[in-house]
Parts: sequence; structure tokens; C-alpha cells
Amino acid sequence: MEATIAKTAAHAAATKFEHLGQTLADQPTTRARIARMRVKADMVRGLLLDALAALESGREDAMLRILEVKAGAGEASTEVTDLAMRVCGGAAFRKEVGVERHFRDARAVRLAPADVEHPYDAGMLPFLAVPTGQRVEYRLCLGEGHDLSRGRLREQLRGSA
Repeated sequence: MEATIAKTAAHAAATKFEHLGQTLADQPTTRARIARMRVKADMVRGLLLDALAALESGREDAMLRILEVKAGAGEASTEVTDLAMRVCGGAAFRKEVGVERHFRDARAVRLAPADVEHPYDAGMLPFLAVPTGQRVEYRLCLGEGHDLSRGRLREQLRGSA
């Protein structure tokens, strides 16, 4: 989502309406859409930080938080890329703008096999619980070559907050 927001904001700042003498970013609706994108990304970041804290401290709700992150991030990425496409208009489909790939990737996540709906299926929670005392290791693929372990992910999230 961060890359989508950055690319959308860059496009909006660089695209000018010649007849108005203004950039796309000067338009209130554009700024509002980019602000909504930022809010969605920040909501997911907050949920992710809470899930990390739950895992690290061994809270009972850790797996529920992980499932919430999965569901929330999937939905938010679709919403963010929808907004990006609206801000960028037809130019969003040009590869040099860089938004079209994120748009496509966000939808691919939502179309993954059955596990897309699992976060909403409370009946799955008992099967996904980690037995007490086991150390949970995980990695998160953030796309574009970024694959972070728990410690590096926490540093990255706290550093960009």
C-alpha cells in the first residue's frame, strides 16, 4: 500500500491541468482520496503492530489478530488501489505510473483459493491456534523483493510511523 500511495501522490503532483494552471494534487477531491488511502494504510499498520505485539507477548488473541491482519490488509489494499486508479485516471494503466501492477496484485490476493475467507471463519480459529510454549516464527512478504523477519518488520514499521 505504501508504494501505491507514493506513486499516486507523485503522479498527482506531476500531472498538470493546463487549462486551470493547477496540478491534479491541487484538487480537493484528489487530496481527499489520497488522505483516505493514507488512513487505510495506517489502519492496517496499527492492526499489524498489535498482531506482532500479541505474538511476541504470547497473548491468547494472537492468532485472531493475525487473521484480522490478513483480512484487513486484503480488503484495504483493494480499496487503496481503487482510490489510486481513480486519482490517476486512465494514466494509471500506463506502466511508467506504476499503479496498475499494484491494482492487479491487490486483486490477485483477494482471488486466492479458499483461504481468503478463512480469516472470517471463526470455526477455523481452534485449528490455527499455536500450542502454548511454542515459539512462533514468521516472515511477511511485502512485495518488490522485501521479505522481512519479525524483528526487521517491527523496526521498519516503527521507523516509518
